[in-house]
Amino acid sequence: LGALDLANEVFNKEGVSGIIGAASSGPSSAAATISSQFMVPQISYSSTSPALSGGKKGQHAYFLRTPPSDALEGEGIADLLRNHMGYNKIATVNSDDSYGAGGVESFRTAAAAVGMTVLVSVSIANDQREFSAQINDLKRANARIIVIFTQAKDAGPFLRSAYQSGVGGPG
Repeated sequence: LGALDLANEVFNKEGVSGIIGAASSGPSSAAATISSQFMVPQISYSSTSPALSGGKKGQHAYFLRTPPSDALEGEGIADLLRNHMGYNKIATVNSDDSYGAGGVESFRTAAAAVGMTVLVSVSIANDQREFSAQINDLKRANARIIVIFTQAKDAGPFLRSAYQSGVGGPG
């Protein structure tokens, strides 16, 4: 909505050389859709969704980012876990926003490429506070390594609840 207001108020009247922001992938995607229509570059300092990559004409064509894509992050995590730490079975947890869904998908693709098995994948909603179903799935999988792609505000409550329920611990 902010990008649309900016487009209506400023793009048409004063001209804009570029936009800096947003801080996360969902709002950046919405803003990039608008800014691309006006051929105005947008630079994000922390949006990492692979969906923002590619720059196809009309689809985020003017979007740039300063951090690497989640696709690269997923490859790095898979490489570290498999090739440097020797793990071949893991579980994943992701938030259902563009960061969590895109990040975990990139990781699962990279994990499969290096021969890892994902025992279970569970999703949590943003601002969710009750996790018994997801925690039960993780317990049944008995995974030693759990890769989590969520915003920090959602990871904290989930991790606290999981630990209190017996997920994780020594070893």
